[in-house]
Amino acid sequence: MAPPADHDGPPTDDTTSMTLHLDLMSQPSRACAILRDLYLPQEQVAVKAVRLDKGQQREAAFAAVNPLKKVPFLQLGPGGLAESGAILPFLAASFPDRVPDNWRRPSCSSPLRAARHDAALLWTQASLRAGATRLVFHRVIGRLVFNTPTSADVAAHGAQVLLAAVAELEGAWLAGGGRKFIGHGAGAAGAAGDAPSSADLLCLCELDQLELLDAADPGGGPCARDFVVPGGVVEAWRDRVRAAVGGEGGAYGRAVRTLRAAAARFEADRRRAQEAAGGGGASKL
Repeated sequence: MAPPADHDGPPTDDTTSMTLHLDLMSQPSRACAILRDLYLPQEQVAVKAVRLDKGQQREAAFAAVNPLKKVPFLQLGPGGLAESGAILPFLAASFPDRVPDNWRRPSCSSPLRAARHDAALLWTQASLRAGATRLVFHRVIGRLVFNTPTSADVAAHGAQVLLAAVAELEGAWLAGGGRKFIGHGAGAAGAAGDAPSSADLLCLCELDQLELLDAADPGGGPCARDFVVPGGVVEAWRDRVRAAVGGEGGAYGRAVRTLRAAAARFEADRRRAQEAAGGGGASKL
């Protein structure tokens, strides 16, 4: 997979045509879809669906440009760019006239600012995403989408990792409510935490995935409200991020439709199974 050329300004000739390969059931895919929908020219940044549940990521045509066989993936000519933590800042930097400063990585002329931006993205992957993914996969996705073996122990470990990460989100990154957003993007608003960054968007999409717990397996362990306490600092932050990226009637709402439809389907299937079993409680994994 050939990496894109260094890119500090408007798109060069080899990046004027980009394709985002996404599955909107994937948390980081939704983050990329939201940024694209909000700010990027559709004629220059196309979107192509890759259904993970159907194994389309393993098809030869996709694997030829993306040997990692994962989404999101930004195709740039014969090669491309993997990992949402790289794709989001790259897209923001590629369209500086369209994308507000707070979404862009600070210049390397401010190495500490740039490092703080990178630290926030790395933290989302190592902490919040690590916990949420294990929890939701082993409680819901593995069983209902991929029909693969799951582990209650892994789900429980994921819940503990996620609880610790949400506490860090509140106490460290949001300064106990002293910062509106994680921030750390370019510009004064990013430095002050007064505007969202890629880290905010990625964290939001991870926490949204917890809706599947409430729908499919409410009796199997902690659910969304056990991690995002109603009326708390993290819930207020989440509401601000949702509003900043278009709200339910805009880019955010369009990206989350697939997740909401899956949640509704899982809940309907669960209720039918309960009725068929005589109204018994939800089965724990």
